[in-house]
Amino acid sequence: IDITSNNIANVSTTGFRGYNTEFSSLYEKAITTTSGAGHTNTIGGGVKVQASTMSLNQGSLILSDKSTDLAIFGDGWFGVQNSIKDAPPLYTRNGSFSFDANGDLVTDDGHYVLGTYGGNINDKKLSEQLAQVPLGNVDTQKKLRFPIDLVYPQSPTTKVQFISNIG
Repeated sequence: IDITSNNIANVSTTGFRGYNTEFSSLYEKAITTTSGAGHTNTIGGGVKVQASTMSLNQGSLILSDKSTDLAIFGDGWFGVQNSIKDAPPLYTRNGSFSFDANGDLVTDDGHYVLGTYGGNINDKKLSEQLAQVPLGNVDTQKKLRFPIDLVYPQSPTTKVQFISNIG
């Protein structure tokens, strides 16, 4: 009941992963019936919770008006820097992020979001748009800091078309 009520209470919590309940028999007692030679049935004495396991099913994606809200479609977790020095990173599915005063991408709890840089930002200028950036090993990921002002190099127009109706 506790697991089910927790799942229901957090159904609207961003990034929440529900839990499944696994049960096992308390004990079984073998009984022999006269319906057939050597036929044995068992009778159980109840069940107990054996384990609760995190559900890895994809949750619902909800539109947001915040440009820093992110979602992972499919498998994966966001890595965030642990506040305990030299501790391994923490992982979350909650993609509700924002920028702190230094331009670092952080969680609502203030943990730095970790990632791999694409190498396409130099001196606050974006050199190119990248279709994808392969993630590095968790040990090599760094907190994500973005420049407050980012400039994409201008490119002059090379073709112009003018259409008019003269009457």
